[in-house]
Amino acid sequence: MKIVQINCVYPPYKSGMSNSVARFGEQLVAAGDEATVMTLDFGHEAEEMMNGVNVIRLKPWLRFGLAGFLPQLLWKLRGYDAVVLHYPFFGAAEVVWLAKLLYGKKIKLFIYYHMDTGELVGLAKFLSIPARLIKTALFEQAEKIMVSSLDYAEHGAIRGYYAKHKEQFVEIPFGVDIKKFQCVKCLKKTEQDQAEGLNFVLDILLVSALDRAHYFKGVDILLHAVGRLRERGIDNWRLNIVGDGDMRTEYELLAKALNIGDKVVFRGRLSDEDLVNIYKTVNLFVLSSINSHEAFGIVLIEAMASGNPVIASNLPGVRSVFVNGEQGFFVEPGDVEDLRKKIALFSQDEILSQIMGGKARKLVEEKYSLEVMGKKFRETLRS
Repeated sequence: MKIVQINCVYPPYKSGMSNSVARFGEQLVAAGDEATVMTLDFGHEAEEMMNGVNVIRLKPWLRFGLAGFLPQLLWKLRGYDAVVLHYPFFGAAEVVWLAKLLYGKKIKLFIYYHMDTGELVGLAKFLSIPARLIKTALFEQAEKIMVSSLDYAEHGAIRGYYAKHKEQFVEIPFGVDIKKFQCVKCLKKTEQDQAEGLNFVLDILLVSALDRAHYFKGVDILLHAVGRLRERGIDNWRLNIVGDGDMRTEYELLAKALNIGDKVVFRGRLSDEDLVNIYKTVNLFVLSSINSHEAFGIVLIEAMASGNPVIASNLPGVRSVFVNGEQGFFVEPGDVEDLRKKIALFSQDEILSQIMGGKARKLVEEKYSLEVMGKKFRETLRS
């Protein structure tokens, strides 16, 4: 099959959406399909092959953040066996809707619904009006609507549409390369390791873009939570924040204001290799997102594949990734004290981290491998 995916971002831009689209494309190539991605031009090569995927970067006529008006999609979408729109993509969704109206059955449309966008504010909310006006009509054009979790569809912003069109939805969780993300901590501990455990330090990790588009990641919530750990005399921890963006300086200043500047390490953007390595060295991962803009959290399964227990906000979709009390704990979104208490449990019990981390790795092997994800994705496009 000849398949094109349309998404606002693609590697080397780092985000959950860009990584998931790349993995989908690579799985299609591995199965013998011809895979193309059309995405916004952020100053990279206009067209290039990346791991077998033909990446076409289009210059938008108008741009705001990760939104871009791409009228050229009207003539570029012809000739594909399947078109997959990764939603939201303001400025492209409207054009895809129009192309489907014009070409009818000549375009076989699928939608992968990544996240809600109902809490946009200011100019972003204004510019999203066209996409929101045609949203229902766009969804009705799709052969299938794919979601990382049916829980997210049932309880998120599209719950009304989902209730009336359940048969249109397909659950396809994201996948992770379990050969790339390995669990070195799952090996039996040596006597030296056990002795070093007497001086246990909880290495916490958060991975997120630190820009305003990702405000919902709750970085400030996590900083306040670990700040309270220090206030209560719990000091055997360190927080690693991976990512960069226009809010990084604000977060650095907040860490200093909370008197934890010496305990928080801002590592900036890391290469893929360095990111894999830091997953191996930490022993707790936190996803402190505050609202339904977070629908799954690919970083969760990357951390779990590396043998790390996780703490994640109790949000639709996110709460379907793992079992509370088995591979980690849920916390109420935006609740600083709840997050502090859950982190404190791990800081006081190294064995808890090891047990839950082992269960996390096992769950990923069974449910979130790239092979499982790719098979369901291909089967859906052939339906």
